[in-house]
Amino acid sequence: MISSPLWDKFTHIIALDTETSGLDPKNDRIIELAAISVDEQGIQTKLNTYIQLPVALPLSQKTIELTGITRDFLQREGVTEQEAAASFVAMIQKMNRVLFIAHNAQFDLCFLQEFLKRNGHSLPEGWGIIDTLTVFRDRKSYPNKLSDAIKYYELQNVQNTHSALTDAYAVHAVFNAMQQEQNNLHEYLNLIGVYTEYELFGWEISGLEYWGQTIDDEIYHTLPEIRKRCLEKE
Repeated sequence: MISSPLWDKFTHIIALDTETSGLDPKNDRIIELAAISVDEQGIQTKLNTYIQLPVALPLSQKTIELTGITRDFLQREGVTEQEAAASFVAMIQKMNRVLFIAHNAQFDLCFLQEFLKRNGHSLPEGWGIIDTLTVFRDRKSYPNKLSDAIKYYELQNVQNTHSALTDAYAVHAVFNAMQQEQNNLHEYLNLIGVYTEYELFGWEISGLEYWGQTIDDEIYHTLPEIRKRCLEKE
């Protein structure tokens, strides 16, 4: 485990990924939730849950083709949303201070917050997030998908398969590779780079900072550098 200032703030790092029935966090639902927790000693805890979809809500053919998850599969293998939320909360309640990591974290967090709120829960006090998409945009020009990060860091043992569990493992591997490349990920804590307004999925999350981010071929300044310069001018 690489030494990092992040371990001064957090006791557990949780790689998070979701598969969803659509792109609207308020009207669509999480259909697969995966969370892989690691503490400073490298001890892992894993959660992977398929979640039943209410009959009234659609599951698009595109989602089925992308994930391989069908409504029949969810009815057979999934649990209710209430049960899934309780399992997730039970997992993180055992931890002290949690840092989530995700690729395109705004998407996963918007869905996660709505998922928890519908079932009477919320994210834990003192949580934080590092968006590996934001970091990757600062280190490599477009394209910046999770599969591109896996290829860029030459990671052999993980894949981007649109399965929440395998993608969560991939996010964790990318995060570790980023730390090895340049151990400055603490500078990206709670910082979300925004290329277009559509990436916000309708709203900003309290406690996070949103800054415009380019995807040009030439990267002159990182987002933390831009943020620092702007704040110094105020």
